[in-house]
Amino acid sequence: MSNKFSITVEGTAEINAALKRLGAEATAIATDATMAGAEIVRAEAAKKAAQTSQRLANGMLKEADTTKSNEVTVKVGPDKELFWGRYIEFGASPHHIAPDQAKALQIDLKQFTANVNHPGIDAKPFLRPTIDETADAVQAEIAKQLKKKLNLE
Repeated sequence: MSNKFSITVEGTAEINAALKRLGAEATAIATDATMAGAEIVRAEAAKKAAQTSQRLANGMLKEADTTKSNEVTVKVGPDKELFWGRYIEFGASPHHIAPDQAKALQIDLKQFTANVNHPGIDAKPFLRPTIDETADAVQAEIAKQLKKKLNLE
């Protein structure tokens, strides 16, 4: 999902100094702290998603990306197999569905049709509201975890 937001823990000179002293180990510490903050978003988004689909709620994941130096990114959202979660989050306008390669679409075990006019669905956001509602708690958790892991408490 393209629901991105950024949290920067600033104003804590002692955290920054401690991370600089650690060098390469700092990335692992920052990743662990960020994953702890992301868990807040994952858990709350799963609760919201459960109001629409328990399968979607169970498929909420968090994944760290440390490919950029001096930056930790954590992605939170449904498992890739639950691609339809984006339609729950953002909605879908009415559209026509026709088979690409087959002669018909299978509706269930016994029904086939040449095409379908899908009525669309209203958005039922679960991720963006969670991000907005938990941003302060996420930032506090990341700072708390950094201080704990750096023995600055």
